[in-house]
Amino acid sequence: MKTISLTCLILVSLVTSVFAENAKSIVTKGGASKEVYIQLASNKGISFFEDTRTTKATTMALKDIDSIFFFRPKEFQEGLEFFNEGDFSKAKKSFISCKEKYAKMAPLSENYFSRAYFYEMECARRERKFDEVIKLEKGFRDDVIKNENHLNQIKLYAFWKAYHQKDWKRLVQMERTWDGAKLPGYQKAQIAYCYGVGLEETGDVKGALIQFNSVLALSEFKEMELVLEAGTRIMDIHLADESVEDCLKSQATDDPDRKSKAFATLLEAASIARLWDKSVGVKKLPTKYSKLVSIKPDRPKAEKEEKASKEEKK
Repeated sequence: MKTISLTCLILVSLVTSVFAENAKSIVTKGGASKEVYIQLASNKGISFFEDTRTTKATTMALKDIDSIFFFRPKEFQEGLEFFNEGDFSKAKKSFISCKEKYAKMAPLSENYFSRAYFYEMECARRERKFDEVIKLEKGFRDDVIKNENHLNQIKLYAFWKAYHQKDWKRLVQMERTWDGAKLPGYQKAQIAYCYGVGLEETGDVKGALIQFNSVLALSEFKEMELVLEAGTRIMDIHLADESVEDCLKSQATDDPDRKSKAFATLLEAASIARLWDKSVGVKKLPTKYSKLVSIKPDRPKAEKEEKASKEEKK
């Protein structure tokens, strides 16, 4: 009796293990749908179990299937949560785990192996590990991806590749091929940033500033690292201007001309520094920019009163 019970436990354990590795899905054929566990997939068909009480697999040709809907695996959900929180290291681990578990689903449309693969590449891009992105992209199969934003993002890797390789002229030329493309703001922001770097590195500083400022407007703050990178370049360009530097120095000793172009430029840099300083969940504002935080359009009330008092005593 004990032997039979032990055998049953082993069988249950094996079946549970088998189903844990299969993709829970809904298969629709001729208007009728059923929940299944896909075991294997190819370009021609699938092999699946209809419930967890059987180990007998059923095969079905893809041409006979209207649609396949995959339930979201917990590994993918965990990865997505880490990704949205900006913890790309943890997110990547979850996506890799999802990839490994559902690799057999790769031939099927919108499968979670391919989705996890895409997000693994995105984690590497967001971490600015471009060698990793380039390597992963070579093995990525995009014909099973139907999400247009994801497909466009993969195409935008060409910008980041040129950025990584410091091919500035190519970056400038590439922007023209995407001019007017219908993209979400966060993707337009990527193009604007890479284009702006290309312009700055080839001597068009004014054009670069326009692009970096457009990053702030387009990004929708979905990629804070991109906003901070664009903001850093804006502040560096402005602080490299001698008239702005003089204006900044005069803050400590004199009252700068608040109607001057230099002061207006200084205010632009200061607004970015304050935005960064107040942002939650980002790296600390570098010390070199901290002096900008206190600069505002008008003098503090206390300063005004002190200056007025000194003038009355004269």
